[in-house]
Amino acid sequence: QMEERVKADIWYMEHWTMLLDIYIIYKTVANVVVGEKNAY
Repeated sequence: QMEERVKADIWYMEHWTMLLDIYIIYKTVANVVVGEKNAY
């Protein structure tokens, strides 16, 4: 599981854009409101 998180972090650093950050914030807020069971 740690290896998958590191891969995700590397992907994020290689593909970072402001739009990607806005999308991540949107998904985070939506998960807080709806209650995503797979969230950390």
